[in-house]
Amino acid sequence: MNRDVPDPHHTHRMLGVVSSSRRFMRIGLGALWVIDGALQLQPAMFTPSFPVNVVGPALQSLPNPIYEYSLSILQTYIIPHISIWNTLFAFLQLLIGVLILSNRHTLRTLGLTLSLVWSGFLWVFAEGLGGIYASTMSGGVFPGHTQPTQRLPRRRTPIRLAIHPTPNTRTQVET
Repeated sequence: MNRDVPDPHHTHRMLGVVSSSRRFMRIGLGALWVIDGALQLQPAMFTPSFPVNVVGPALQSLPNPIYEYSLSILQTYIIPHISIWNTLFAFLQLLIGVLILSNRHTLRTLGLTLSLVWSGFLWVFAEGLGGIYASTMSGGVFPGHTQPTQRLPRRRTPIRLAIHPTPNTRTQVET
C-alpha cells in the first residue's frame, strides 16, 4: 500500500473519533448550561443580597467607565427588580443548554452562539473581567506594567452597597 495515498477506512475512523469527541464536548457544555440555569433558580438568587454581595465586589476591578456604568445599571434596574431579572437569566441559561443539546444543527448553532455572547456578557459584568484589571503585587495582568510607579491609581474606597427598604417596598441602594 502506498503511504502517500490516505487509507479511506482510516480517515473514516478518525472522523468518527473527532465527531464523537465534539458531541461529547457539546453534550457536556449543554449539561453545564442546564445545571447553571437550575442553580440560578435557587431562592437565594432572588434576593437583593446576591447582586450586592457577589456582583458588586466583582465590579470593583473593572476600568472606571465600565465600573460606573455597571454600577448604575445594577442599582437602577437589577436590584429593584431582582426576581424578574433572575427569572429571565435562569430561563436564558436553561434555553442555551437545551438548544446546545438539540439534535437540529440550526438550534445547536443558535445555542452555541448564545452561549458565547452570554458568557462574554457574564465575564465582563458579573465576573469583572476575571479581575484582570485588579491591582496586584506584580502590577496586574493589564495594562502590563511591572513597575509599582507605573500602576494605574487605585480606585476610591471599596464599594459598599447597603439595602434600605422603603415604605413602598422598593429597594434603594447606596454607595
